[in-house]
Amino acid sequence: MKKKFLAFLLVVVMALSIGIAPVYAAPGDPVDPEDAALAFNPDTGYTTLNVTVDGKALTVKKYGPIVYVANPVSSVGYQSMYVYVPETAVNGIRSGIQLVVGNSGWNATSVPTNTVQNGSTYNSTTNNATAAALAAGHVIAAIGTRSRSIAVNANGEYWGHAPACVVDSKAAIRYLKLNDAVMAGSAERIFITGTSGGGALSAAVAASGNSPDYYPLLAQIGAAGIASDGSSTLTDDIFATIAYCAITDLGNADLAYAWQYQNQRTLAPATTAKPSVLTQAGLDATDELAENYATYLRGLGLRTENGSLLTVTTMKQAIIDQVAREVEESWVEFGNVPALGGTFPSGSGAWAVNDWLDFDQASGTVNGVDYDKYLSWLARKQALKTTPAFDNVGTSLPSGQNETNLGGAVGVAYRNFTEWSWNNNILSGDGSGPDDTGLSWAQYITTAEGAAVVQQIKMINPLAYLKDSADADSAPYWYIRHGMADRDTAFAVELELYYAALNSSDVKDVNFELAWLQAHSGNYDVPEAYAWLAGVFAEANATYATFSGPTEVPAGTTAEYTVGLGRFANFALANIEIAYDGNLSFDSAQVIGDKFVIYEVKDGTAANTKIITIASLDPEYLNDGQEDILKLIFTATEAGSASVTFVGIDGYEYGAGNNGISINVALPDATTISTTVTYDPLDFNRDGVVNLLDLIKAQSYYNVASGDPKWSEVVTLGVDVNGDGIVDLADLIEIYTAISARLAA
Repeated sequence: MKKKFLAFLLVVVMALSIGIAPVYAAPGDPVDPEDAALAFNPDTGYTTLNVTVDGKALTVKKYGPIVYVANPVSSVGYQSMYVYVPETAVNGIRSGIQLVVGNSGWNATSVPTNTVQNGSTYNSTTNNATAAALAAGHVIAAIGTRSRSIAVNANGEYWGHAPACVVDSKAAIRYLKLNDAVMAGSAERIFITGTSGGGALSAAVAASGNSPDYYPLLAQIGAAGIASDGSSTLTDDIFATIAYCAITDLGNADLAYAWQYQNQRTLAPATTAKPSVLTQAGLDATDELAENYATYLRGLGLRTENGSLLTVTTMKQAIIDQVAREVEESWVEFGNVPALGGTFPSGSGAWAVNDWLDFDQASGTVNGVDYDKYLSWLARKQALKTTPAFDNVGTSLPSGQNETNLGGAVGVAYRNFTEWSWNNNILSGDGSGPDDTGLSWAQYITTAEGAAVVQQIKMINPLAYLKDSADADSAPYWYIRHGMADRDTAFAVELELYYAALNSSDVKDVNFELAWLQAHSGNYDVPEAYAWLAGVFAEANATYATFSGPTEVPAGTTAEYTVGLGRFANFALANIEIAYDGNLSFDSAQVIGDKFVIYEVKDGTAANTKIITIASLDPEYLNDGQEDILKLIFTATEAGSASVTFVGIDGYEYGAGNNGISINVALPDATTISTTVTYDPLDFNRDGVVNLLDLIKAQSYYNVASGDPKWSEVVTLGVDVNGDGIVDLADLIEIYTAISARLAA
């Protein structure tokens, strides 16, 4: 009896130990010849970098520079990228792609060449986003993009006007998606990150996924998956964004800035020459812009957490609430919040004194925030921007070349893109304003040129695409930060973005804060940001299953139903339960593919139910995408409709604790069941029964010793029963004896 069993044991162990090597399918011949020119070859074109991450040596392949469009507008690397692939990155959704953009000040960014530097040491506990990505095993794609402030090309064209930076970023995303099969990381897990103008770019790209607004411009530069007729065969939506201090909603940011800082402006002359000190014309302009903001904000139709309409009144309270929340969190984390009249940490000068925050250190709670004094404190810390703040070129007020040159056709340097600035442009010969065109703003935007400028500014504004009525697929996960001491745009603009994401049905999670005492900067909370990112990766990658098949089956005919399994890793056995209509008779279940076998089919506890137990042929199996695994065949016994219901699936994952595991299963109707399973110490295959299959499982670890990569599995399962640091014959004999005794009893 023992010899026969051991022979059977060896055969089964050989079957279970066959490793299925990953197959990275090369993409088929692209239909578009431009796509063929954009094919990525993982075996060539890279240099090897040796770095240290969190004290461990790591090899990184650096590819590039890669031109990510077929028709680049310049030899300068505005439309190029470098791709960094750490050796820990894998094909599939466990490894994402960090898309790093520049665009500071809404300026163009030539491709960065040294995002990961050979010989460098990285620490993921610091505020280093590169370190965080490498530590998590993510691929890094650092891209260049066109935008304002770049020189004209050989034809005298201004080819950096909006929305060039968004178009280029989408082209880079399409390149990554075109080559997803041969690249490490998953193009379904792209997350974009940037600061200031880069934060705004990140938000615009995250909001406007797959919008046909961009297709003609993508076709012009030869982006992947775009035909000459503007049709698309690829997507450009992304998974998440981590956006810092986004200088966004530029078409209305002047209004928000004027509204927020209206009471902090003073009349010249004054002893300090700060932009907060204005002429009477500047004060009048501030009042007009501030008044117009109320109408604009109400028109957005955004709702706060409690369902209230976002107005200038509720916006003020929302800002106060965000500040109070952040202050209380900072007290818990750092304990550095001064009481009223105290001094802010590391402060100097007039702004260091706390004259606006009533904080009770005993209870750690905010009693009140004096809103106007808070804004005055901020204005003392750093001079306010001009009025208007973002589109002031050519106006009668003091101005400089800020974001105005985002607007305009390729043949002109700029066009004012807001109503006040257009109507108050007095610079003769610049082509903007009634002085040159004889047209008011209301008249101008009815012309082809004016409508094009309006469209330009829309296409860099995430709010336009986060609306449920927009034809776009917004990213489901958003991490938005703006500093409490950041005056580079109004807090109101940041809360507009927050509520627009919160109100969007596409968005599953928005993590927003006005960061404690932070001025205009980014990457000041990287460990927190990437811990959030790891959480949303885990949420999105959770186990799920699908079920499909006909709802009507003629009498006497057969019907087939398919069970799909995805994102389900490293299991020995899984029980799939189905319930079916009384008009159907169960015939059989068949596996699809070669990764599983059917171990058992049995009746469920209820009538017309079956439990199909499948066994994995690969203990290292990880399905990173949706995969059909099982076909169910029924015969219709009576006329009329028939149906099969997918009831659920439970699975037993390795590495989750010797005494049991928590199983979270996402069902097709989006409900989730959660349960805890406790196992007998000898139930090594976690099927709920102690039998000879457990000995088979134990033998799969024969000769695995302490220090082996699989040793953690041995410890988790408890296979080293005598505790001598190796799974050997002594363990197997002891296990066999114990199991035999159980069976005999």
